[in-house]
Amino acid sequence: MSGENNSNRREVKTKELAGAIRRLAEKKEETMVLAVFADIRNFTSWAAKHSLNIAPVVTAFSVFALRFGEKLAGVLGSDGSSTLVKMLGDGVLIVVPCKEPDSETVKRLAEVLTEMSEVWTRVFCPVLKKTIRCRPPEEIGVGVSMGPAIVLEIETEGEERKDYFGSVLNRAQRLSGLARPKGVIIDAEAMYELKDHINQGAIKGWRDETFFVPDFGRVRVFCTDDVARTQLREYLKSRIEVHAAGICLRKTSNGWEVLLGCRKQSRELYPGYWDTGGGHMVSGETFEETVRRQHREEFGIESEPICVVDTYSISPNRERPLIPGLCLACRYVSGEPRKSSDEFEQIEWVPVSRVGKGKYARIIPGIPKQIQKAISILESTTAGSV
Repeated sequence: MSGENNSNRREVKTKELAGAIRRLAEKKEETMVLAVFADIRNFTSWAAKHSLNIAPVVTAFSVFALRFGEKLAGVLGSDGSSTLVKMLGDGVLIVVPCKEPDSETVKRLAEVLTEMSEVWTRVFCPVLKKTIRCRPPEEIGVGVSMGPAIVLEIETEGEERKDYFGSVLNRAQRLSGLARPKGVIIDAEAMYELKDHINQGAIKGWRDETFFVPDFGRVRVFCTDDVARTQLREYLKSRIEVHAAGICLRKTSNGWEVLLGCRKQSRELYPGYWDTGGGHMVSGETFEETVRRQHREEFGIESEPICVVDTYSISPNRERPLIPGLCLACRYVSGEPRKSSDEFEQIEWVPVSRVGKGKYARIIPGIPKQIQKAISILESTTAGSV
């Protein structure tokens, strides 16, 4: 009997939960937000080392975040009533509803964000040092993005509060993790107008870079100089001067198609040429893993490398040595091709019969022969079937 009662109670709770989810769904709306995640560097290890009551530091960081939440809301023309400030782990998330900012607003936002780490170090940390009688962690990393987020009115203990959900919040947090040892990283897609201010020298100490962000691939960013220098060192440590390329093919009712991307005019090598995708290996990767990663980052698709088709070498310029590479035949697995990086103007599935002709005549030398060899390999395996 008790088992039956428990089952009934579970059923009631399930219905209550379903009702609560429906009510939330009815209230949800989507709005543009600025998402800022600020993380105190090495806070956990610092707290463990000093065995201190961390409450004063957490309180100070909360006050610090509220202060900048208000400043950011003011720059964006928001009254601040819908601004969310939430402590998460060793950091704080600030979400400010906003409209698409104009060029001057973007410039002002960058200036306020630059102030964040300086104010924490010069204003809050000296006060904390007197309170806790030791030097607090002074460096913070800040990640910034902007985009649509779902707004939910959540009722807890009779009070309604707003919360925000969406990939834009996760993106800001991931960018914050790259801001080492301190500094600010802004998602360039969110505030593209900042590029002109950086190039014209209107904002000092900022750079236009491209970083690899976990779960998001290569992301163009604007960052402070200290972040750029650290990320460049990390990149050079992990990169190996070996290249890998993959020819991704699929067989349709009309024959074989190859996935090609037209390289941007800004590329150092073969600007405006059609390419099959590839890049430098990273420490610990196999050739197959490199090709899969590059297809995912550059084209947004999943591929299955089958075997080696050819060897090649790249010569960036006369002052640098040749970079050796392997070209692999790949079978298309899944995904809709899309521009997932800043390296290609357009991406298309191209019938193999059209490669080297018309608009596809301008293709990197050697690739047409590699495509034909890759097709021969796939046709001789079951992996090449429709």
